[in-house]
Amino acid sequence: MITTSLPARQWDSPAEITWSPDGTNVAVVDRDTNHASPVRLVVTTSQGGAVLQAAIAPGDAAEAPQWTPDGQTILVQTYPYEGRRIIAVDVRSRQVVDLSQEHWDAYFALSPDGRTVLLNNGRGDFWTAQVVHQP
Repeated sequence: MITTSLPARQWDSPAEITWSPDGTNVAVVDRDTNHASPVRLVVTTSQGGAVLQAAIAPGDAAEAPQWTPDGQTILVQTYPYEGRRIIAVDVRSRQVVDLSQEHWDAYFALSPDGRTVLLNNGRGDFWTAQVVHQP
C-alpha cells in the first residue's frame, strides 16, 4: 500500500486525482462545493510538498487531470457556467492557458503518446488536434 501525506488545510474539496507519468507528483482538482471560489489545480510531490497551485475555472466541475507523457503539461476539462473548456497548465512555468475557442463545447482525450488530442462536440462529431509545446 502507498501512503502519502497531502496536507488537509490545503484542500477545499479534492475531486479528481491523477499521478504524474513518473509517479513523483500528484495533480488534484480542488473545488469548492459551494462554488464560492475558483476551481484549482494543485500539484504536490508524492510526499505532499507543494509544486504549484493554479486557478483553472471560475467554479463548477472539472474532470480528472491528464498529464502529457513528459510530465510537463496537464490538461483539464472544466465546465464553467455550464459550458466546456479545455485548460492546459505548464508545470514548469505555471502558465495556465485556455485552449478553447469562442463557442467551443468540446470534450477531449489526450493520446497515450501526448502528441494528439481527440475532441468530440457531444453531437457525434470527432476531430483531432496536434499538441504543440512552446519552447
